[in-house]
Amino acid sequence: MITLRSVLNFTHGYGLVFNIGERAQSYTHPIWMLLLSLVSFITGEVFFTTLFISMVFALAAYGIALYVSRKSIYSISIAGLSLIASKAFIDYSTSGLENPLSFLLFGILMLLLLEKSSTPEIRLTRAVFIGSLIFLCRMDYAVILAPIVSLLCFQTKSVKKSLLGILVGGIPAFSWLLFSLIYYGTVFPNTYFAKLSTNIPKIQYLYQGLLYVYDSSLYDSFTLATIVTATIYTIFFLKDNTRKSVATGVILYCLYIVNIGGDFMSGRYFAIPLYISVFLLSDLFVRLNRKSLIAVVMVAYFSCANIISISLPSSRVIHAHGINNEQAFYYGRDGNAAFSFGLLAPNRDYPDVTNWRRDTEPNVIDDVQIRCGLLGNHALSSKPNTHWIDPCGLTDPLLARLPIDTSIDSTDGNRFGWRIGHIKRRVPEGYAESIASGVNVIQDPDIARFYDLIKVVVSDPVFSRKRLVYLFKFSGIKTFEDFKSSSFKE
Repeated sequence: MITLRSVLNFTHGYGLVFNIGERAQSYTHPIWMLLLSLVSFITGEVFFTTLFISMVFALAAYGIALYVSRKSIYSISIAGLSLIASKAFIDYSTSGLENPLSFLLFGILMLLLLEKSSTPEIRLTRAVFIGSLIFLCRMDYAVILAPIVSLLCFQTKSVKKSLLGILVGGIPAFSWLLFSLIYYGTVFPNTYFAKLSTNIPKIQYLYQGLLYVYDSSLYDSFTLATIVTATIYTIFFLKDNTRKSVATGVILYCLYIVNIGGDFMSGRYFAIPLYISVFLLSDLFVRLNRKSLIAVVMVAYFSCANIISISLPSSRVIHAHGINNEQAFYYGRDGNAAFSFGLLAPNRDYPDVTNWRRDTEPNVIDDVQIRCGLLGNHALSSKPNTHWIDPCGLTDPLLARLPIDTSIDSTDGNRFGWRIGHIKRRVPEGYAESIASGVNVIQDPDIARFYDLIKVVVSDPVFSRKRLVYLFKFSGIKTFEDFKSSSFKE
């Protein structure tokens, strides 16, 4: 929902922003955001357009998985049923997030990797090009891509040709990073600073990450079992180095998930590893032949169970430790969710975006609201010139860089006083008034100076002399503590 507000602002001429007049990259998937912007600009509608595109891409990705597994009736049955049996794959195929496009691009990448007729140089350039598009779905997919690109570079056997392949194939990613640096003042999305550049000890992130794995083991055990089976089978029983590099990437990504504390959306980060795992297993059941029938029956059972859960979603919205059952949350069953956005929800209630017009004054703020949880949902139904202050920092360039405050009540968080994905900061006194009036009246002098710097970078004309001078130093400031130790403070 946060992305959809940025889409509406962009298609109505207010820029790639969440709050008008404040350039902060509140989305983590630039290529998905741009695609939604293009299609919704044509259709004149954003909500059902997003669902339609998601369904088309998810079905296309599903078709690619079946095509790769077509060698036998057993392997194609296992592939098709495995995706249906995965709660993570089904839930996030129509969630509005970037997953459907990520599925499709990873499917295309696997097709290119499994095709061995091209020269190493061409395979590298093609793989890097698709990989750069995947990178623009989520930057952290680079963890999966790194072993694959490394192997292709090794197979090219030429440093010059490898560098050329990376430079040519990586044009989409390099272009976006340059644009992001100039337009936003940083190559990283705002969520990177809000979620990862915090004062939280690493041991707490690791603990929360293990809880995220545990949550998936309880509510989507089939997905984790498939990922584990696929990686073990590929690493220890296959001699195909290409598949081994893919499996290595999946393993590294799963370790990365634990390292960053997982997510508040149950199973979200395991959806891509699951989809890739289906490709890694594509030839296993060809070798087993008729013995695969037992596996087909077992996977069919899990598929039926998942289909039933879709029609009868759990009424339990928050599992534990701040991790959400997103399907139940947005389905709105029995009044247990704040919204009923599901197409099959009994009481459908979709966001009202009729307030978006092209005649809004771009620099006029007529209302200031403060909200963290459900920010995207409420922001969609507000006016475009309502400025939303986000204590979790996902859309706020100042608060994202301030230290977290575990003393703020977090009833749905973890034992450490913070909730993954919604890590709260205390809003500085005078901040809301500063935004409403356009005059910096923040009481803390250090934060006030920090805000002055940020305001220049995110609100001044992109190519103004003052902003360009500030831009270089600002790009290296991740936190408020970095600012206090920098030359900007004096």
